Amino acid sequence: DRQLEFLNTPYLHWPDTQCTWLAAEGVLFSADFLGCHYCDSRLFNDAVGDFRFSFDYYYGHIMRPFRTYVREALDLIEPLPLRIIAPAHGPILRRDPREYVARYRALAAPAVHGVATRTLLVFYISAYGATRRMAEAVVAGAESASTAAGEVRVSLYDLEGGDAGAFVDLIEEADALVFGSPTINGDAVKPVWDLLSSLTVVDLKGKVGAAFGSYGWSGEAVPMIEDRLRRLKLRVP
Repeated sequence: DRQLEFLNTPYLHWPDTQCTWLAAEGVLFSADFLGCHYCDSRLFNDAVGDFRFSFDYYYGHIMRPFRTYVREALDLIEPLPLRIIAPAHGPILRRDPREYVARYRALAAPAVHGVATRTLLVFYISAYGATRRMAEAVVAGAESASTAAGEVRVSLYDLEGGDAGAFVDLIEEADALVFGSPTINGDAVKPVWDLLSSLTVVDLKGKVGAAFGSYGWSGEAVPMIEDRLRRLKLRVP
Protein backbone atom coordinates (compact mmCIF):
# COMPACT_ATOMS: atom_id res chain seq x y z
CA ASP A 1 0.00 0.00 0.00
CA ARG A 2 1.12 3.52 -0.79
CA GLN A 3 -0.21 6.83 0.47
CA LEU A 4 -0.51 9.74 -1.96
CA GLU A 5 -0.59 13.38 -0.93
CA PHE A 6 -2.04 15.94 -3.32
CA LEU A 7 -0.47 19.38 -3.44
CA ASN A 8 -2.56 22.25 -4.74
CA THR A 9 -0.47 23.97 -7.43
CA PRO A 10 -2.95 25.98 -9.51
CA TYR A 11 -2.15 27.63 -12.85
CA LEU A 12 0.85 25.46 -13.64
CA HIS A 13 -0.36 25.89 -16.21
CA TRP A 14 -4.01 24.88 -15.74
CA PRO A 15 -6.31 26.26 -13.03
CA ASP A 16 -6.84 22.80 -11.51
CA THR A 17 -3.25 21.53 -11.64
CA GLN A 18 -2.11 19.42 -8.69
CA CYS A 19 1.17 17.71 -7.91
CA THR A 20 1.11 14.26 -6.31
CA TRP A 21 3.62 13.31 -3.61
CA LEU A 22 4.47 9.65 -2.97
CA ALA A 23 6.30 10.02 0.32
CA ALA A 24 7.29 6.35 0.70
CA GLU A 25 9.34 6.51 -2.50
CA GLY A 26 10.32 10.17 -2.47
CA VAL A 27 8.64 10.67 -5.84
CA LEU A 28 6.87 13.84 -6.91
CA PHE A 29 4.50 13.52 -9.87
CA SER A 30 4.59 17.14 -10.95
CA ALA A 31 2.14 17.22 -13.89
CA ASP A 32 3.27 19.94 -16.35
CA PHE A 33 5.41 21.60 -13.69
CA LEU A 34 9.17 21.00 -14.21
CA GLY A 35 8.46 19.32 -17.54
CA CYS A 36 9.36 20.12 -21.12
CA HIS A 37 8.53 19.21 -24.70
CA TYR A 38 11.28 16.63 -25.03
CA CYS A 39 10.54 13.05 -26.02
CA ASP A 40 13.12 10.30 -25.65
CA SER A 41 12.59 6.58 -25.18
CA ARG A 42 15.40 6.48 -22.61
CA LEU A 43 13.06 8.34 -20.22
CA PHE A 44 15.48 9.54 -17.52
CA ASN A 45 17.41 12.80 -17.39
CA ASP A 46 20.75 11.06 -16.82
CA ALA A 47 20.23 8.96 -19.96
CA VAL A 48 18.93 11.44 -22.53
CA GLY A 49 21.79 13.93 -22.65
CA ASP A 50 21.67 17.69 -22.37
CA PHE A 51 18.09 19.00 -22.60
CA ARG A 52 18.60 22.26 -20.72
CA PHE A 53 17.53 24.34 -23.71
CA SER A 54 14.20 22.49 -23.91
CA PHE A 55 13.73 22.77 -20.15
CA ASP A 56 14.28 26.55 -20.15
CA TYR A 57 12.29 27.00 -23.37
CA TYR A 58 9.29 25.25 -21.85
CA TYR A 59 9.44 27.45 -18.78
CA GLY A 60 9.76 30.61 -20.86
CA HIS A 61 6.85 29.83 -23.17
CA ILE A 62 4.45 27.93 -20.90
CA MET A 63 5.15 28.70 -17.25
CA ARG A 64 6.54 32.23 -17.35
CA PRO A 65 3.13 33.99 -17.38
CA PHE A 66 2.36 32.17 -14.11
CA ARG A 67 5.65 32.87 -12.35
CA THR A 68 3.91 33.99 -9.15
CA TYR A 69 2.24 30.57 -8.97
CA VAL A 70 5.57 28.93 -9.82
CA ARG A 71 7.14 30.51 -6.75
CA GLU A 72 4.24 29.40 -4.57
CA ALA A 73 4.54 25.83 -5.84
CA LEU A 74 8.29 25.84 -5.21
CA ASP A 75 7.60 26.88 -1.62
CA LEU A 76 5.54 23.70 -1.28
CA ILE A 77 7.92 21.22 -2.86
CA GLU A 78 11.34 22.51 -1.80
CA PRO A 79 11.00 21.15 1.77
CA LEU A 80 10.16 17.65 0.47
CA PRO A 81 12.87 14.92 0.53
CA LEU A 82 12.83 14.64 -3.26
CA ARG A 83 14.39 11.56 -4.82
CA ILE A 84 12.65 11.63 -8.20
CA ILE A 85 10.50 14.19 -10.02
CA ALA A 86 8.25 12.67 -12.68
CA PRO A 87 6.59 15.33 -14.85
CA ALA A 88 3.75 14.51 -17.24
CA HIS A 89 6.05 15.06 -20.21
CA GLY A 90 9.77 15.46 -20.55
CA PRO A 91 12.53 13.40 -18.92
CA ILE A 92 12.00 11.89 -15.48
CA LEU A 93 14.36 13.70 -13.14
CA ARG A 94 16.12 11.05 -11.08
CA ARG A 95 19.63 12.52 -11.05
CA ASP A 96 19.95 15.74 -9.04
CA PRO A 97 16.24 16.63 -9.14
CA ARG A 98 16.89 19.62 -6.93
CA GLU A 99 19.04 21.11 -9.67
CA TYR A 100 15.88 21.54 -11.74
CA VAL A 101 13.94 22.93 -8.81
CA ALA A 102 16.72 25.46 -8.27
CA ARG A 103 16.66 26.36 -11.96
CA TYR A 104 12.93 27.12 -11.77
CA ARG A 105 13.55 29.21 -8.67
CA ALA A 106 16.12 31.26 -10.57
CA LEU A 107 13.93 31.61 -13.67
CA ALA A 108 10.90 32.69 -11.63
CA ALA A 109 12.75 35.13 -9.39
CA PRO A 110 11.53 38.72 -9.81
CA ALA A 111 14.13 41.06 -11.20
CA VAL A 112 15.17 43.81 -8.83
CA HIS A 113 14.80 47.43 -9.90
CA GLY A 114 17.86 49.61 -9.73
CA VAL A 115 17.96 52.99 -8.05
CA ALA A 116 14.97 54.39 -9.93
CA THR A 117 11.57 53.62 -8.52
CA ARG A 118 9.97 53.57 -11.98
CA THR A 119 11.24 52.64 -15.42
CA LEU A 120 10.26 53.74 -18.93
CA LEU A 121 11.47 51.78 -21.94
CA VAL A 122 11.35 53.33 -25.42
CA PHE A 123 11.69 50.98 -28.40
CA TYR A 124 11.86 52.19 -31.99
CA ILE A 125 12.73 51.25 -35.54
CA SER A 126 13.38 53.94 -38.14
CA ALA A 127 13.48 53.87 -41.94
CA TYR A 128 14.97 57.29 -42.75
CA GLY A 129 15.73 58.75 -39.34
CA ALA A 130 12.45 60.56 -38.59
CA THR A 131 11.15 57.98 -36.12
CA ARG A 132 14.58 57.86 -34.47
CA ARG A 133 14.47 61.62 -33.90
CA MET A 134 11.00 61.26 -32.42
CA ALA A 135 12.28 58.51 -30.09
CA GLU A 136 15.11 60.73 -28.92
CA ALA A 137 12.62 63.54 -28.28
CA VAL A 138 10.41 61.19 -26.22
CA VAL A 139 13.41 60.22 -24.09
CA ALA A 140 14.51 63.83 -23.65
CA GLY A 141 11.02 64.87 -22.61
CA ALA A 142 10.66 61.99 -20.17
CA GLU A 143 14.04 62.72 -18.59
CA SER A 144 13.30 66.43 -18.22
CA ALA A 145 9.97 65.65 -16.54
CA SER A 146 11.45 62.92 -14.36
CA THR A 147 12.39 65.06 -11.38
CA ALA A 148 9.05 66.83 -11.19
CA ALA A 149 7.07 63.60 -11.49
CA GLY A 150 9.41 61.54 -9.35
CA GLU A 151 12.53 59.69 -10.41
CA VAL A 152 12.13 57.68 -13.60
CA ARG A 153 14.83 55.65 -15.32
CA VAL A 154 14.46 56.05 -19.09
CA SER A 155 16.12 53.70 -21.60
CA LEU A 156 16.14 53.84 -25.41
CA TYR A 157 16.46 50.75 -27.64
CA ASP A 158 16.88 50.54 -31.41
CA LEU A 159 15.16 47.38 -32.70
CA GLU A 160 17.12 47.21 -35.93
CA GLY A 161 18.83 43.83 -36.10
CA GLY A 162 17.99 43.05 -32.49
CA ASP A 163 16.66 39.87 -30.91
CA ALA A 164 13.23 40.61 -29.46
CA GLY A 165 13.67 37.90 -26.83
CA ALA A 166 16.49 39.84 -25.20
CA PHE A 167 14.05 42.56 -24.14
CA VAL A 168 11.40 40.39 -22.49
CA ASP A 169 12.91 40.46 -18.98
CA LEU A 170 13.36 44.23 -19.16
CA ILE A 171 9.77 44.72 -20.30
CA GLU A 172 8.35 42.53 -17.56
CA GLU A 173 9.94 44.71 -14.87
CA ALA A 174 9.22 48.07 -16.53
CA ASP A 175 6.42 50.42 -15.56
CA ALA A 176 5.82 52.06 -18.94
CA LEU A 177 6.53 51.05 -22.54
CA VAL A 178 6.63 53.19 -25.67
CA PHE A 179 6.98 51.82 -29.20
CA GLY A 180 7.89 53.80 -32.30
CA SER A 181 7.54 52.70 -35.92
CA PRO A 182 7.26 54.29 -39.33
CA THR A 183 4.37 53.23 -41.54
CA ILE A 184 5.41 51.19 -44.58
CA ASN A 185 2.87 49.57 -46.88
CA GLY A 186 0.12 50.61 -44.50
CA ASP A 187 1.57 48.79 -41.50
CA ALA A 188 4.06 48.98 -38.66
CA VAL A 189 7.34 47.31 -39.56
CA LYS A 190 8.33 43.75 -38.72
CA PRO A 191 10.80 44.32 -35.81
CA VAL A 192 8.06 46.04 -33.81
CA TRP A 193 5.60 43.21 -34.44
CA ASP A 194 8.29 40.66 -33.55
CA LEU A 195 8.75 42.33 -30.17
CA LEU A 196 5.04 42.76 -29.50
CA SER A 197 4.29 39.14 -30.43
CA SER A 198 6.87 37.94 -27.89
CA LEU A 199 5.02 39.62 -25.04
CA THR A 200 2.19 37.12 -24.74
CA VAL A 201 4.30 35.33 -22.10
CA VAL A 202 4.67 38.50 -20.00
CA ASP A 203 2.27 39.88 -17.41
CA LEU A 204 1.65 43.39 -18.77
CA LYS A 205 -1.65 44.20 -17.09
CA GLY A 206 -1.66 47.72 -15.70
CA LYS A 207 1.53 48.92 -17.36
CA VAL A 208 1.32 52.16 -19.33
CA GLY A 209 1.77 51.82 -23.08
CA ALA A 210 2.06 54.31 -25.93
CA ALA A 211 3.06 54.49 -29.58
CA PHE A 212 4.49 57.07 -31.95
CA GLY A 213 5.71 57.19 -35.52
CA SER A 214 6.56 59.45 -38.41
CA TYR A 215 3.61 60.24 -40.66
CA GLY A 216 4.51 58.32 -43.80
CA TRP A 217 1.90 56.74 -46.04
CA SER A 218 -1.18 57.50 -43.94
CA GLY A 219 0.20 56.80 -40.46
CA GLU A 220 -1.48 53.46 -39.76
CA ALA A 221 1.41 52.15 -37.64
CA VAL A 222 0.55 54.12 -34.52
CA PRO A 223 -3.12 53.08 -34.13
CA MET A 224 -2.19 49.49 -35.02
CA ILE A 225 0.42 49.39 -32.25
CA GLU A 226 -1.95 51.05 -29.79
CA ASP A 227 -4.61 48.45 -30.56
CA ARG A 228 -2.11 45.66 -29.91
CA LEU A 229 -1.07 47.25 -26.61
CA ARG A 230 -4.68 47.41 -25.46
CA ARG A 231 -5.17 43.75 -26.34
CA LEU A 232 -2.11 42.99 -24.20
CA LYS A 233 -3.91 44.74 -21.29
CA LEU A 234 -1.69 47.82 -21.16
CA ARG A 235 -3.18 51.19 -20.25
CA VAL A 236 -2.98 53.31 -23.39
CA PRO A 237 -3.76 57.04 -22.88
